[in-house]
Amino acid sequence: MEFMGQFHEHNNRIELDITDRKILYLLSLNARFSESSIAKSLNLSKDVVHYRIKGLQKKDFLHGFITLVNTEKLGYIIHSVNVLLHPSHNQQELLNYLVADTRISHVKHLNSLLNLQFGMTTATVREFMEF
Repeated sequence: MEFMGQFHEHNNRIELDITDRKILYLLSLNARFSESSIAKSLNLSKDVVHYRIKGLQKKDFLHGFITLVNTEKLGYIIHSVNVLLHPSHNQQELLNYLVADTRISHVKHLNSLLNLQFGMTTATVREFMEF
């Protein structure tokens, strides 16, 4: 029996013109730039910038804005640690230990249960080395 029907390919790809790219570039430098300042930088009207940003949000391309905190300004260092465990290692014991430590910000498995990554925040390198 032959297939009778259609396949609908969903192309979620969108095209960005040079104006959209410039707006995104400025937002990548500082997500708090106002539409007015972006418009002034690009020699556009504020309405055009507003329309473009809203269009990128409607197309599900631009999802909002985030805040990145510079923890070094607070006197902290963030360490990212990758660990490859031996199969005979007690993995659950290690996970329990990491989760209980308040300095650990995240724990995740990478491509297998034996490949682990965690993030740790310390005030000094010595504190990290002692851990």
